[in-house]
Amino acid sequence: MFNWLFSIIILLNLTGLYSFIAPLFRVNVAAVSLVLLVLNCLYITINHKVAKRIFRKKHIFGWFVFLVFWPLLATIYAPAINFRELGLQMYYFTLLLAVVIYLLRNGFESFNRIITIAIAITVAGLLLSMFKNGYFQSVASITGKRIVFQGRAFGFFMRPNILAMNSTLLFIVWFAGLRKTRILTTFFSLFGLLVLVSLTGSRGGFLMAVAVVSLVFINKSIRVKKPFKILISPKSIISFFLVFGCFLACIPLLLSFLTAKLPKHTGYYDVVARINAMSKMKLTEKNAEGKSTVNGRLQALKYYSTMTCERPILGHGFGARNIFRAEGVLRLSSHNQYLRIAFETGIFRLAFYLLLLLSIYVHPGRKQTERLLDTNSYAQMFMVVMLAGMVSNTVLNSRVFYCVLGCFIALLISPKVLNEDFKKPLSPNMLQPVSSKNK
Repeated sequence: MFNWLFSIIILLNLTGLYSFIAPLFRVNVAAVSLVLLVLNCLYITINHKVAKRIFRKKHIFGWFVFLVFWPLLATIYAPAINFRELGLQMYYFTLLLAVVIYLLRNGFESFNRIITIAIAITVAGLLLSMFKNGYFQSVASITGKRIVFQGRAFGFFMRPNILAMNSTLLFIVWFAGLRKTRILTTFFSLFGLLVLVSLTGSRGGFLMAVAVVSLVFINKSIRVKKPFKILISPKSIISFFLVFGCFLACIPLLLSFLTAKLPKHTGYYDVVARINAMSKMKLTEKNAEGKSTVNGRLQALKYYSTMTCERPILGHGFGARNIFRAEGVLRLSSHNQYLRIAFETGIFRLAFYLLLLLSIYVHPGRKQTERLLDTNSYAQMFMVVMLAGMVSNTVLNSRVFYCVLGCFIALLISPKVLNEDFKKPLSPNMLQPVSSKNK
C-alpha cells in the first residue's frame, strides 16, 4: 500500500501536476509541498532499515551535505533566513532518498512504468499549453504566473525552459527502460524527442536533446571490444543521419502548421522564429526588433560574476539571491546554476557539487549498469545536467532531476534491481553491487 501511495507521489513530482491542480482547489502550492514532504518522511521512516543502510553510502551522504548541511551553515551569514528555501532543500533530499528506497524495494521496471505515465502526461500538458492555453488561465490568475510565451509550449511546469529540461531527463530514463531497442524504435523515439523539445522554443533544451540523440548513437555505433579493436555499426550511423535529416526535412511542415494554428506574435521572438533558428543552429538569433535575445543574460552573468568575486569563498549566504531580488539589488536571474551556487555559498560548494556529479559517472559500477541497460544513460544525464547548468539556474529546483538522480544512484547501489526478481523482499545483499564473479 505504501509503495503504491509513494508511486503517486513520484508521479506528481515528475509531472508538476501538483502545482497545476492545487490552485484550482484554492490550495497553496507551499501547503501541498509540505504535505508531500511529510509523506516522503513517512515513507523513509517505514523503510528505516533500508534508509539507514543507504544513508551511509557516499552518494546519498554527499547529497545530504550539499542539500541540507551546507545551506544551513551558509544561512548563518545570509542577509536573512529564507525558511522557504531551506524547507525546499530538505524536501529535495527526502525525495531523492525516498526514490532510491522505492527502486530498491520495487525495481527499475516499476519505476520506469511511472516514468512512462509521466511522459504521457507531460506530452499532453505540452500540447494543451500550446494549442489550448485557455485551460491554464485560471491557474495563472491565481498564482500570478503568465501563460503567454509567444506560442511556446510550457506544459504543467508552467515554464518552457523547465519543460524542455525535464522532458529530456524523463526521456533518458524511459529510453533506458527499453533495453535492447530496434533501430526503428530508436529512430521514432529520438525523432519525437527533438520535435517535442523544439515546440518549447528552448534553445538550451534543444542543445540538450541534440546531445542525448548524439550520445545514443555513439553508444550504438561504436563498440570497443579490446584495446585498438573498435567495431563500428554502419546501420546505426545511417540511422543517426536519418533522424536529423528527417527532423530538418519536417521543419518547414511544422512551421507551416504552427503559423496556421497559432496567433501571430509581432515584435517578439516567437516559437516559429525560434524553431526556424534552432534548426539552423542559430542560437543567438535576433528578434523582430533587431535585438539579440541573449544580451540580457550576458549582462546578468557579468553582474552576478562581479558580485561573486566580492565574496568568492563563502558567498553572500544561502537564499541571498531571492532576498536581494526582493530588495531590488538584483533585477535579473543569473541563468546559470554554477554561478548561482558560487554567488550564494561560495566556490567550494560549487566544486563539491561538480564532484558529486562526477563521482556518479566515474563509479566502478556505472559501466556494468550501462551494459545491463544497453545504453550510456549516465553520460546522457551528466551531459544534460552540465548543459542545463550553463543556461539555467533551475536545475537544482527541478524535482524531476532528483527523481532521475535517485534512480541512477539506486542502480549504482544495487544493479540487481534490474533483474527479473526485483519483486522479491529486499535482502541485505541487494545493497551490494554485483561481484565480478557474477558479471
